[in-house]
Amino acid sequence: MMRTVSGATNARSSGLCRAQRRSPVHAAINDAAKNPVLASTYRAINARVQSLRFRTNQDEAKWKHAVAEHERMIEALAAHDAAAMRAVLVEHLNRKRDTVLALLRAGEIYPTAQAGKR
Repeated sequence: MMRTVSGATNARSSGLCRAQRRSPVHAAINDAAKNPVLASTYRAINARVQSLRFRTNQDEAKWKHAVAEHERMIEALAAHDAAAMRAVLVEHLNRKRDTVLALLRAGEIYPTAQAGKR
């Protein structure tokens, strides 16, 4: 299982966008957690944020940071280290939240909604 997650994280298949390559990583991490509540919550939220994933790691530095966070998640799962997993998840989600908020403020996502507020 860990090979599957690692391989999905590091995949560089041509023609696939980064969001498509990350999707198997997120699914594998959720499967490895063996937590039905987490899996259900992930599926519900994932359906709503899928379009944002494409926009959040457009530069190489952000992409590399996200990959490093995913690798830390994999390590925490392999070690059965709940505290480490919580720490990296909080960091990862906060970073993604901040990125999405910055994109919203800049009008780079959902520009129609932004235009109506001016």
